[in-house]
Amino acid sequence: MRGSGKAARERTGTARRVWRGVAVAGAAAACLLLGGCIYLRLLELKNQLASFDRYFDVDLRDGVKITCRKPVLLDEDMAFFQLAPESRERVGVAERWHFRWIKAYAAPGENPANYEVTADFIYVDHKLTRILLPERLFVFVPKHFLLEMLKAFGHANVDKVHRTANATVHVDLTPEQAPPL
Repeated sequence: MRGSGKAARERTGTARRVWRGVAVAGAAAACLLLGGCIYLRLLELKNQLASFDRYFDVDLRDGVKITCRKPVLLDEDMAFFQLAPESRERVGVAERWHFRWIKAYAAPGENPANYEVTADFIYVDHKLTRILLPERLFVFVPKHFLLEMLKAFGHANVDKVHRTANATVHVDLTPEQAPPL
């Protein structure tokens, strides 16, 4: 009779593994179908960045305007990045989020506003469709270099545990385009 008990335990263990596999597959399917999984959206964004010219339009006049042809990031995803806008403005079917970062510690006589960084994100149907960066950001970092950095993230090594991504930028810049060291 001992043999039948062992066989029953093996069948039970196998059944548990099967159900565990079904549960994992079901959770993955729910993420895909419901779009509620930020990691899948980030993977899609990474794949889009790898084929940058296919998925994004760029306008370099008066700053940088990046338009997503097939937007994947949602407004709710900004919480994952711990980003909160300074202001939000509804414009028709779109919503404009304005971000502003100011240098926290200014030296005596420095005006922290001189070092502020701003960006506007435009959402349509809760999807990030456009990023607007003002011209003043590109005094020290060339626009070409920023675009190459974005493209490099399409080939980044991602560490989900530490929530980091590492990418290598391969750029041939003229001396005029090179960022200051």
